[in-house]
Amino acid sequence: MSKICKNCGALQDEGAKFCEECGFKLAQPVELVETEIVYEPVIVEAEPERVEVVIEPPHRYDSPAADAREVRERLIGTKTEYYLPKFETMETLNSFTSWNWASFFFGTAWMVYRKMYVFGIVIWLVSMLVGKLGLWPLTLVMWVGYGLLGNFLYMKDINNRTEKAMNMTPEQRELYIQKNSGTSWVGVIVLYLLSAALQFI
Repeated sequence: MSKICKNCGALQDEGAKFCEECGFKLAQPVELVETEIVYEPVIVEAEPERVEVVIEPPHRYDSPAADAREVRERLIGTKTEYYLPKFETMETLNSFTSWNWASFFFGTAWMVYRKMYVFGIVIWLVSMLVGKLGLWPLTLVMWVGYGLLGNFLYMKDINNRTEKAMNMTPEQRELYIQKNSGTSWVGVIVLYLLSAALQFI
């Protein structure tokens, strides 16, 4: 296929690079080269999906700091709202006196009712001895002492029970709390029966 020189208009051969008439450089045909188009995959980072994880609270007895209070509450049982603030105040002030009317009026019977068996029995034996010896003024002093020291003795007893429970496995602790928490009317009845029996001795 022939082509025409753009400079002089002379007809040229197909393969000519320069015009034979004027020497003008002729335009070369564009060679079409097949190229392979490679499509590279584009990696788009998706925004991570938000997954809400619900963490169950640990077992009540797995955290010693929280559990000590929980065990303490359960061991007290009834009137927790009365005794816990009393205990916390005495511990904060490092005090051992806090008036308790139930302890004042019922003395050792109140102690046994609150499952303070060791304190109750020991003080009951002392009071029985004082009564046998006829030391009635000392008896009155003891009654006032019950009112002043009742909460302190109860706090010490509950703290000892709490510490003992916290050193147990959860299963043992649960059984211990069920057995040693709350109050005991049976203990009070037994105490009064013993008191009545000793009157005849």
